[in-house]
Amino acid sequence: MLKSVLCAAMICAAPLLFAPQASAQQHAGWRLQKTAPRPDLFADSRPAAPNGLSDGRVATRATGDIRAAWYAEPTRRYRHGVIGDDIEAGALMVRTATGAELRVSLPQSEVFEDVTPRLADLDGDGQVEVITIRSSSRRGAAVTIYGLRRGALLQKATTPFIGRSYRWLNIAAIADFVGRGGKQIAYVQTPHIGGTLKLWSYTGGVLSQLDTLAGFSNHAIGARELRLAAAADLDGDGLLELAIPSRNRRSVKIVRFEGGAWRLLARLPVRSSVRRMAASASAAEPQIFIELRNGDAYRVRHASK
Repeated sequence: MLKSVLCAAMICAAPLLFAPQASAQQHAGWRLQKTAPRPDLFADSRPAAPNGLSDGRVATRATGDIRAAWYAEPTRRYRHGVIGDDIEAGALMVRTATGAELRVSLPQSEVFEDVTPRLADLDGDGQVEVITIRSSSRRGAAVTIYGLRRGALLQKATTPFIGRSYRWLNIAAIADFVGRGGKQIAYVQTPHIGGTLKLWSYTGGVLSQLDTLAGFSNHAIGARELRLAAAADLDGDGLLELAIPSRNRRSVKIVRFEGGAWRLLARLPVRSSVRRMAASASAAEPQIFIELRNGDAYRVRHASK
């Protein structure tokens, strides 16, 4: 879980130490240290999605009106292939607290260009939202939220489509970046084409954009791995930081949302492009682990911890 903000003119208060033999580097209190790989953080024990994508999973939670969600109806009707193949999902399935299974099938002009949906109570009202990446054959991708109303599975809100076919986005994190309860959705629009980090809140059934910041990429084109960002309160100040790759994925940027905007806290170069990221579960020692394409692993920590 994380928070960020733009401050382009203040990234350089301390010099960045990055020698060829260095195993650790520090920038204004932010520390990037080489470490042993942590494959356990990336293991996915969730059940496979029934009648779904080959690597799709069932997202689950223990409370709320929706207990599980997954994608179904594999289809080749939208041959974009940006996440590794041209097979996408044509339907969303949920299992409710009563055990009922409900379905939303998209029109022929749309697909879910995603691997597994996400479950969260975004506005703190006790009802669970299902957060998806929905793509139109003419207008590209959007973040679309589904939920239950009077026992039916319906679309509750959506961001605008990007506006052109074959334009995609990848969700970076869903967390309380604002620090007032609830959860916001951070995603990178067009991560392969000058990616822009966006933050949206969901309140009163309406999605509202809070801020944008350019210069990010949380996906390698053609890869199935979507987990290239992670959020945590790394410095213990009660606000979340977001660790997310730069546009070429050869640096890790640390951002926070404060004062109504993203603020860039640090940019930490790495020797190979970022492959994936995950936050540790330890509240006593919050860290974010980074795995690179060359097999090296690093952890991001703050000097205060």
